[in-house]
Amino acid sequence: MPAMKDLIEKILKYLPQYFLDLGSVFLGPKRFIAAKNVDTDEAFGDACLFFGISMTLLFVLQAPRKPANEEFWSYAGAEFGSILIGLILAGGAMCVAWWVVGGRASGRSIFVTYMYVCATATGAGTLMGALSDGILKTGNRPLYDQIIASQKTGATLPGIGESFAAKTTMLVFVSGYVLGVIWFLIAWGAFRQVNGIGRLRSFLALTIWGILAIPMALAFRLIIAALTPD
Repeated sequence: MPAMKDLIEKILKYLPQYFLDLGSVFLGPKRFIAAKNVDTDEAFGDACLFFGISMTLLFVLQAPRKPANEEFWSYAGAEFGSILIGLILAGGAMCVAWWVVGGRASGRSIFVTYMYVCATATGAGTLMGALSDGILKTGNRPLYDQIIASQKTGATLPGIGESFAAKTTMLVFVSGYVLGVIWFLIAWGAFRQVNGIGRLRSFLALTIWGILAIPMALAFRLIIAALTPD
């Protein structure tokens, strides 16, 4: 199929630039977004490609943890479907939040910014999680195996334990979470930038988005439940 061939060629051509873009977004999200004309079809296509490659790489990294009773392709389809639904709901809620406070950005501009920020934040969080898992796996293999088994079967997670490896794992996890929140607050400035509004209304938009996250999460769970086979 010519369309599929063109898409694969485009992905392969973009891959070297992808890692440069990933580093640029991570080190300076506001600067990266400011350098782009985010309200164009080309920018939207580039953001979709960046987001898609990011989610695919993360899926590959997390695939060994898939539930033991699920076939790979059904698991992959469900994961990518949930990612797409989450993107639409979260991005839509963000558009509403900015428009309520008088933001001037188009929905396309907000979604472009969101895809870059969300993919980068998710990737950094996954790598931080892998680091904490590696510490636990190396320092306390029995506890690590119990946690992985419980995740695959849906059983209750075991206690983290009192070993040095377990405590270090928890410290790395918590530190990563705190740093992630700080990074996201910095990245929020990119949204403020494309909307052309001040810090006070930007904070209000963040608050509104946080409130909208509650019905958004409920809608996400209901949609996933409806699409999941009995």
